[in-house]
Amino acid sequence: MTQMIPGVQRDFSFGEVDVTLKWADDHPARKAGLRQARNTRLLNAGGLRNRSGRRALYPVTNGCTRTDEITIAPGVNYKLSFGNGRLQFITPAGVVVNEFTTQGNGAALPWTTGTLKNVVYAVLNQSVYVTYAGMRPQVYTYDGAAPWTASDYNELVVGSSQKRTPFYRISPKNVYVKPSAALGTITVDFSAPIVVPGMVGTRIRYAGRQILLNSINSATQMNATVIEPLPPSQTLSLSTALGNFAIGDVVQGTVSGALGIVISTSNSQSIQYAYPPSGGSPSVGDTVAGLTSGAAGVVTGITGILNTVLIIALSPGPAFAAAEVIGGSPGWSANITSVSPTTLGVQLLASSGNTRFFATPDNVVGPSGAGNISAVSVGVPQSIGVWDEEVMNDYRGFPASVFVDQFRLGFCNFPAVPGGILWSAINSPTDVYANDASSPDNSIFEIAPDKTQVYYVVPGPEGSEFVFCDRAIYYIPISASNPLKPGSVAFQTLSADGSAQVQPRLAQEAILYANAGQNSMMAIIATGAYLRPFNTKNLAEFHAHLFSSITAIACPSADGTFNERYAYVMNSDGSIVVGKYDATSLAADSVPKVGWVPWSGSAALSWVSAHSANIFFTGTYFGTGIVEVLDDTVYLDGALSVNSLPAAFTPPGGKGPLWWIPSQTVALMDQSTRSMGTYQIDANGFIIPQFKGGEDLTVASLIAGQSWTMAVEPFCPNPPPGAEIGLKMRSVANFAASVINSTGFVFNSLFSGKQTPTSPALGDITAFRRVNAYNQGDDATKPPFLRETVELWSPTGSTYDPRVSIIKDTPGPLIVARLAMEVTA
Repeated sequence: MTQMIPGVQRDFSFGEVDVTLKWADDHPARKAGLRQARNTRLLNAGGLRNRSGRRALYPVTNGCTRTDEITIAPGVNYKLSFGNGRLQFITPAGVVVNEFTTQGNGAALPWTTGTLKNVVYAVLNQSVYVTYAGMRPQVYTYDGAAPWTASDYNELVVGSSQKRTPFYRISPKNVYVKPSAALGTITVDFSAPIVVPGMVGTRIRYAGRQILLNSINSATQMNATVIEPLPPSQTLSLSTALGNFAIGDVVQGTVSGALGIVISTSNSQSIQYAYPPSGGSPSVGDTVAGLTSGAAGVVTGITGILNTVLIIALSPGPAFAAAEVIGGSPGWSANITSVSPTTLGVQLLASSGNTRFFATPDNVVGPSGAGNISAVSVGVPQSIGVWDEEVMNDYRGFPASVFVDQFRLGFCNFPAVPGGILWSAINSPTDVYANDASSPDNSIFEIAPDKTQVYYVVPGPEGSEFVFCDRAIYYIPISASNPLKPGSVAFQTLSADGSAQVQPRLAQEAILYANAGQNSMMAIIATGAYLRPFNTKNLAEFHAHLFSSITAIACPSADGTFNERYAYVMNSDGSIVVGKYDATSLAADSVPKVGWVPWSGSAALSWVSAHSANIFFTGTYFGTGIVEVLDDTVYLDGALSVNSLPAAFTPPGGKGPLWWIPSQTVALMDQSTRSMGTYQIDANGFIIPQFKGGEDLTVASLIAGQSWTMAVEPFCPNPPPGAEIGLKMRSVANFAASVINSTGFVFNSLFSGKQTPTSPALGDITAFRRVNAYNQGDDATKPPFLRETVELWSPTGSTYDPRVSIIKDTPGPLIVARLAMEVTA
């Protein structure tokens, strides 16, 4: 018995989903998804239309295949165009006003055509800061006249030649440094053979003060110049001491505020006792103890008149005190009349740019000891492990990523410190001396947890910053009560899964990013919860087949000619995947509902970017590169007004309007929606007439470009539950399409009466019915009527998996509001 299975679909909001959902009738993605949705644009109401066209802006020059737009001043926009070892600044009219091929130091710009995606830039005030792995950051400044100048990024140098750059201990922790003097030209000795030629010209910071390394004497010694006077050492005499001071302890003066590190500690004390002792006489090797102080030690020597002075090697703990009773083993005791002080060797440390000295009267306090200072003396700098190195220079490398937030310039992805993040001082982008927390305006340098490599830092929802790493994602809480300042940075884990090295983009109140595998789209969403204010969300759970080696993400920040918001993702092969999202689909508590659809055409695309409401594409047609902008009023790619060309496409002498694609073909449209078909272009760029009725190649409304094919294939309805046992072949008895603003399309069957479905290329037509743009009696020399109608088709043939589709293979508008099928089994 024949069974009739009806199916109606009005909602296509999930876009093109994984084909394996075809049997999951009750799944939301199956109900609102399509088997194919190529070159479509999903609409807020649930329907879809063919995608927007792309209007040509200007030709690419010198192979610059990545184009982004920036606002450098109110109403002043420029495009940055990156090519193999070059950077262009281009006006909105397509005029290249500056082209740079070298860095400020004269070296070539290092990026290549294949690595352009790894160039990162940020705009602060009227400068563009550009970073790339292996290159000193470059600064391009707009002055309104030249209009752009270029220079290397160099840290601020102030005062006594102090370089305002971050320092961090990169060399092994067990290596000690000893300067030969505190001032002038000195030698620096390292306790291990770490000296290499790359260290020449770099700086280290000894005890908080900078030293410039000049030349190499050996693997453990360099000649150097003291940039900031080095802190000396001090010997502290302690009249009383409690506890124990160990070498390496950091100690501080409670009165002076001096700060130092213990470099030597005396374990010996001389004591004089009243003669005669009781119970016997002291001998070398006797153990002794102070009955009041609790001090203890061993007699190592006996001197003085009547042998009344004992030299005692102290045990860890307090020193002996005058006027106490000392007890010795075996069994003697005596009254102490006087004691010598103990001594402590300390290398002073600079704190907040200052060096303070221990003095008298003062107290010295350490982690496990304390004492009263009775006298001090000053010595030369000593060997200590408290030193660090420049984070970025020609030897250690430079950051590969830059960002701007809170009026601070930021850097990350340092080769020497992969987890480091650096923020400049507020409104002072070259002041990055991140070692002074005395002011909230000062620079900051922090290390992300778990030995991660930081790829990007992105300002995001609620003022916080988001840190994208290879193996994790963190957020840094920032608020009015916790502003970004030294000491305020805390890393809160959002995800233990990392991100790809693809620049994330802000999309309304979410941040879109590629997962570590570069094969899916994710989002950071604000949840509104107190304990977990942000969460991550997979936006492409049912669309994995569309993504492969993601290289670029673009998200507009304003509405253009339509209200829908889309994210544009480019794969490494140049294919584009477009996702429609809204506040509901990006809500933290909702099921992910971003409809993704693939876009394709005749151009080989190399980049996609967004600025305000505009989406820019850089691509190649027939070997010639152009920059395009998405335009909802055109239905061709590379669209040009043939008889009113943009200035950038002005043809050379004797050439025609399509001089840039000679001897190729082009699709023509007139009056926006009238398709005139495909035309040949001669060797000089002129369109070759076809001399058919209504042809006029001189009209102002003539548009030339490249067409594409739209394909919409719904899932075929399945038998009801229980009827699938012993599946029978099915056939589509009726296929109906409710369309709006239609200028014609094709009903297509993908199996053409065969027992098994074919696997055609996109837009292949097997068995079909064409719905023409013009009906009998219409004037084909005028734009077609935009029809709202229901069209019906009854294909032939049966298969286990019937496949029917709608194909739009001629340029012009088409909105699909509903698809319906009746399937017999």
